[in-house]
Amino acid sequence: MESDAATINYALDEYRMRRLAALIPTHSHHDHAMDVGHIANRTSAVVLGSESTANIVRGANVPVDQYQILGNGELRQFGEFTASVSPPEGSNTRMGKHRDSVAAAVSRNAGSPARSCLPA
Repeated sequence: MESDAATINYALDEYRMRRLAALIPTHSHHDHAMDVGHIANRTSAVVLGSESTANIVRGANVPVDQYQILGNGELRQFGEFTASVSPPEGSNTRMGKHRDSVAAAVSRNAGSPARSCLPA
């Protein structure tokens, strides 16, 4: 199983998505995360997620400065938006089939300090 680069490229072109700030896969099952590396390489997006997600993007040759493993509640800022990840409510992140699942939150103009992920 592999990414369908032609379909991904078509969709990115069709919707004029030339540059994305971030990609946040909610878990790293192949059916949710296998295209993330190709999309990140094509759009320069930063990938935020678990260690498993980082392994997937490493396998797609995404540059190391383009993916980040976030801890619970860590914040990253992208322009006017702030993103964070945390374990889903009621989940046990060490057990179960979705042990690498994250809940992602993105807010606009958040007042909390965050590390910027965009070039100055």
